[in-house]
Parts: sequence; C-alpha cells; structure tokens
Amino acid sequence: MPRSAAFARVEAALSPLALLAVVAAAAAALRLALLAANGTDLFVDEAQYWTWSREIAGGYFSKPPLVAWIIRAATELGGAADPFHVRAAAPVLQSLAAVAVGALGAQALDARTGLLAGLAWLTMPGVAFGAQVIATDAAMLPALALALLLWLRTVARPSAATALAAGAALGLAALGKYAALYAIPCAVLWALADPGGRPRPRDAALALAAAAAALAPNLLWNLAHDAVTLSHTASNAGASEGLRPGALAAFVGAQFGVMGPLLFAAWLVAAWRSPRGPLFWFSAPILLIVALQALRAGANANWAAAAFVAATPMAAAELARWGRGAMATSFGLACAVSLALPLAAAAPYAIPGPRGLPAFARVLGQQAYADEVGARAAAAGATLVLADNRALLAALTHGLREAGPAVAAAPRDGPPRHGWDLAPPPTPDAGGAVLWATLGEAGPPPQGWRAVPLPPPAAQPFMGTRAPGLTLLEAGP
Repeated sequence: MPRSAAFARVEAALSPLALLAVVAAAAAALRLALLAANGTDLFVDEAQYWTWSREIAGGYFSKPPLVAWIIRAATELGGAADPFHVRAAAPVLQSLAAVAVGALGAQALDARTGLLAGLAWLTMPGVAFGAQVIATDAAMLPALALALLLWLRTVARPSAATALAAGAALGLAALGKYAALYAIPCAVLWALADPGGRPRPRDAALALAAAAAALAPNLLWNLAHDAVTLSHTASNAGASEGLRPGALAAFVGAQFGVMGPLLFAAWLVAAWRSPRGPLFWFSAPILLIVALQALRAGANANWAAAAFVAATPMAAAELARWGRGAMATSFGLACAVSLALPLAAAAPYAIPGPRGLPAFARVLGQQAYADEVGARAAAAGATLVLADNRALLAALTHGLREAGPAVAAAPRDGPPRHGWDLAPPPTPDAGGAVLWATLGEAGPPPQGWRAVPLPPPAAQPFMGTRAPGLTLLEAGP
C-alpha cells in the first residue's frame, strides 16, 4: 500500500528530530560530567534561588517560582545541595530546549532546518554558559519553545486541545520568567501582519485561559504579597535620564556573543530580507523591545533570551544558504566556546582576570567566607548572623546550610530590597550574641544593638569586589 503524503511528511520530520534528541541527550550527559568538575561557588542569584527552594511557594521576591521548584526537585533527587546538585538541572533543561527549538524549526520551515536549529542551540555560547549555571532563562526556554511550537500547530490546524496545550506551556514558561509573555503581543503582531497567522477566536481565548490558569499560583501569591515580584520586575525596567547609546551598542554587541557571531549575523540578514513569517514575529519584536530598553536605561545581555527560541531556526536556515563553509565555521567556533567555558570553570583560579584577580572571581570564595563566619560564630557563641547585603545573605545562607548559625537580614526601614527582608526582622531582645556581616564600611549598627569590632575575615575580597567586614553585636544603645 503506498504511503500517504501525510505519513511521508511525519516520517521526514521525525527522523532528524530523533537524531537531534539523541545528540541533545549526549550533550546533557557530557555537560553534567563537566559540571561535576566545576570548581566555582554559587553566584548570588543561584544561592538566592536555592534559598527560595527550601520553602515551596507560588512566588518569591524578585522572580516567579519555577526555578526554585526545579532546584528543589534536583536537590531532593540528588540528596545534596552543593553547587553541582543546585545546578544539575541546567544542562538537561538546555537539551530539552534544543529539541523543542528543533521541532519548532521543523514546523515553521522544514525538518533539515529543524535539525540544524537544534544543533545550533546546543552549541550556542549563551547556551553553553547557561548549562553551567541555574537561572530563570533555563527554566523558561524549554516551555516557551514548546508553547510556540504548539501555537503554530494551532494556527495551522485549529484544535481546542492544541490551543489549551499551547497556553498551558506558555503559562509554565512564564512561571520560569515573565519574559515568556512577550509571546502574546508577538502573536498579535503576527496575526495583524499575516492572515495565515490568525487563529480562531475560540482557540485564542482557550490559550489565554490556559496560560492564566498555569500562571495562577504566582498571580495569587503576588496578590497576597503586595505584588512584590511584579513591582520589582517593573522597577528593573525603569527609565534613566537621557538616552544611553553606549548601553545600546553594548547590548547589541553582546547578542553576537550570546548567539555566536555568524549565527546572529545570519539572523539579522534573515530578518532584513526574508518573508515576515511567524519566526520573525516571535523574535524581532522582542529584540527591538529590549534594545529600546537598553537605549533608555540599559539591559543585560540575557534579557532578550526569549527571542532566540524563534530566532535560531531563522538564523540556521539563512546560515545554510551561505554554504557549508559558513556552517562549519559557525559550528566550529561555537563548539570550541562550548567546551572552553566548562573546562575553564574546572580550574577557575588558573584563568587571570582584571585587577590581578581570577576571571571567575565573582563565583569564588563564597564557601570559604561562609566557613570562616561559621567558625567565628561558634567561637563567639553566636546563633545568628545578620547581613546588610543580598550577596552576603545568599552566600551565608547557602554556605552555612549544613551546620552553623541562622542567617537573617539586618533590620532596616523602608520597602523590602530582597527576599530576606520579607521575613520578620530579628530584635535585640531575642538574647544571645549576634554577628553582623557587612561589605566595605560597616556604618552604624542596627538600631537596638551596639557594635564590638572584630578582626576582618581572612577571606578577602568577597566576589572579587569589596572587602567583607565582621562585627559582634550586643543588645544595648
């Protein structure tokens, strides 16, 4: 019996994606092995996410909850909370994203382009870095790629079930990072620009309802906590006085590093001259929005990460038009960077950086510092350490997780600055000795305590910047 055209299309799409899945699994295994050799401590954000993961909630101070949930699952499965186990999900999530990006490329273009897009994703410098740290981007990207894939299928072949799945995937992605919600205005722009991008109104409503339902735990948490996460996110996008062309240039230049120079150049060419299909509308507006943010107030390189889900298949298709030489050069450079980053992290003190410090200085010394503070607390009989800085709080909370004094934010007036400020503040009448950890000049002690100077910690400097200080606090004026 002759095969149907539909079966042939499925077979053609499945074979490259099956190959991509095998390569992605091998990449995850290799990156886990390299991660086990990583010699760095947790960065402040990673330690903060781990701190959140100790109490499962619908939201946290500055980010939605998915990254903390993932860390909790990884550390429970691994039975430890050392840096490897805290970060262990990152390589797996990036490989899942690669398969989803490949499937998106196959849906929007063709199976071969989907395979190239997935391989490009696996080897992108930004992904190589993202596979060595646990961050909100890693939590968002696989679900966002799946949401875009399902939405394209919903538009092409209307289905209530697929619309619901697309919305649920988008809501899950937004639980990882709110930037996933860029997909909604992008879908509207696609529908306005292209009749082929217009879904049935019922499918659009179902998708939005499913996204809202998936995001509901975080929305309810924000309602119960004065919308603290939403307010913090909005404050990060605040404007500065005047325009910042230097920040815009730095942001655009960083995208060549995140995606790879040839791959990002290929996307720019494709965005300029290719037909304005769904991949364009789910990538270009995001990059434009974040570029305007960079011009207005600055932007981190990863703030446009949501754009690369759709940009990568576009770029892969354009790069293939440039010929085998361009593809070989792009993949060769990307693979070299992808291996160099984790290998360098395996010997973090060996790579020199500015000011005579190691290049990895920002993720070195945290555990040594926490160990010293724990020893000082034991010698002083202190059962509590206060800190006035988020980086110190994160390093001490994680570093003293197994044995040591409790860690809390020093009492202060004003709105909360971080998640530690949401806890009830300690008071001098609790009794017992207290240590006060500071960065730079200590300043006056918290109200209700008097300070007794101590020798500074030997672990200097902290995170490659300011020197930490340590003071004994006693109740009194």
